[in-house]
Amino acid sequence: MDAQQKDDLLWKLAKRRAGFKWSIAMYMTMNIFLTVLWFITTKGDAFFWPAWSICGWGMGMVYQYLNAYHLDGLPGATEEYKKLKKQNHQ
Repeated sequence: MDAQQKDDLLWKLAKRRAGFKWSIAMYMTMNIFLTVLWFITTKGDAFFWPAWSICGWGMGMVYQYLNAYHLDGLPGATEEYKKLKKQNHQ
């Protein structure tokens, strides 16, 4: 893998990580807002409906986190990249 290819991969990884940071900020902001809204409207006596947003959106956040910080570090990723690149150039 030459320097340009590594730079391109690093750029994609940097964009994923920056995107995750933005997404986690929005996740926290919106779910805090929904929780406050729930508490104000029900005084805490009703079903905690913000849990649906927290859990559903949270699953997406876990996927985005793994994609940004862990999936590129899987063993064999570089070898698979080289293999796919060879197949596409034949």
